[in-house]
Amino acid sequence: MRINDWISRRCEGVAFSSEASRRAENAEHRSAATVECNDEAIQKPMLDCFALQTRNDVTSIPGAVLPTVLVVSALLALVVVAVVSLWEADFLYFSRHRHEAMQRAHIASGFTLYAEYPDKVAASLDADSTLLLYDSVRHSRIGIKRRSWGLYETVTVSGSDGRSHATKIFGLRTPYTDDYILWCAGRNSAVTLTGKTRLKGRVRMPRGGIIYGQMGPVFFDGEKIEAGMMTMGEREEKLPAPSVDALAAIGELKELAASAGDALPVADSIAHGFYEAESLLFSVGERLENLSLSGNIVVFAEEVNVDRSCRLRDVIIVAEKVRIEEGFAGSLQVFASDSLNVEAHVTLDYPSGLFSEKYIGLADSVTVNGYVIVNPDDKPDPKNANYRQARHARVRGLVYIAGSAQFQGIVSGVAMLAGVVYYSPRGYYENMIYDATVLENPETAWPIWLDDGPPERKEAKWVN
Repeated sequence: MRINDWISRRCEGVAFSSEASRRAENAEHRSAATVECNDEAIQKPMLDCFALQTRNDVTSIPGAVLPTVLVVSALLALVVVAVVSLWEADFLYFSRHRHEAMQRAHIASGFTLYAEYPDKVAASLDADSTLLLYDSVRHSRIGIKRRSWGLYETVTVSGSDGRSHATKIFGLRTPYTDDYILWCAGRNSAVTLTGKTRLKGRVRMPRGGIIYGQMGPVFFDGEKIEAGMMTMGEREEKLPAPSVDALAAIGELKELAASAGDALPVADSIAHGFYEAESLLFSVGERLENLSLSGNIVVFAEEVNVDRSCRLRDVIIVAEKVRIEEGFAGSLQVFASDSLNVEAHVTLDYPSGLFSEKYIGLADSVTVNGYVIVNPDDKPDPKNANYRQARHARVRGLVYIAGSAQFQGIVSGVAMLAGVVYYSPRGYYENMIYDATVLENPETAWPIWLDDGPPERKEAKWVN
């Protein structure tokens, strides 16, 4: 009977803990050690009870758990989808970044290739102005477009996708084949150096050479030219001639005056990128003030005064007479058919340029970063100056005067002068340089002006 009771309690199993059941089981086994449990009638109820307990433990899941399971499953699915999406987004970002990096590299290669071999690159362009950098890389095709911009040129390089592009202003790497910092042409007369004149580089002088002399009571107090740094010129020495392309570019600018647009709006700001195919052309009156102009813009006038209130960047002014008033600062190229005067404390940022067919005057404390060129049609007349540079004016770049020049101040670059004259209240001194300094400057990009200059280009400015 004790065995049947034990089976009933085991099957009910509700009122006993697992620990109590183990104790009861051990006690029953000790008390019934001599009882045989091999009877089939006893074993069957036990097996049925165990099977029922196992089946209830596995299949009995409360209904309230199902919504929780569904929510957790949905969250897990969302997490998986988010991880996959982030991986794909990262892959797309990486691919896009790599594509843009390759486009920038191809554009940079285009600029480098053009700077080294401009003529070969221009000749190698396809009909659509494109060039394949690498035969094995289909996406390495770039577009190259160049155009004259005053006495510089703009070069636009675009990538194969059509969205990536850049524009730079280029000049010449060296102004001409020789390396003279001062080239004085003229007849066989000697050039007199006086005052605090310093020539720090190789010079080319007329066949008469140089004389360290005086101007009135002022004697030479500068630095003498080192031995081997001076070359004597030819008989009837002349300056290198300007290139045909440079003169043609200036002529095209003059012809554009006939197609100039409406008058420039007053108190306005206009920016026009060099990537645009056509320049903006405007006509102005006698005064240019309270304006902000930048980029691919050409301004035409008969006579114009540029006020210090103007903010001009990389524009071109074409007029008969131009005056840049005191205190102006900006970057521009000016082409005057008559006279061009720059008042005191004017700063023309790099790359700027001044060109006149008759006369240019630079007052004290003027800084020009670029070029100053006077190219008169008449022969130099010592009685009439074509160029005056004050003692405290500075030019970084090229000074080319195919006429009579009162040459003072500082030139960091190259000065090429057909005739030098010093004008004083008592008269003028022909073939004299007084208080002038000329220094070497290998860093600048030179205007595309001379005919015998090497073709290699140098970047002057990144504009787009």
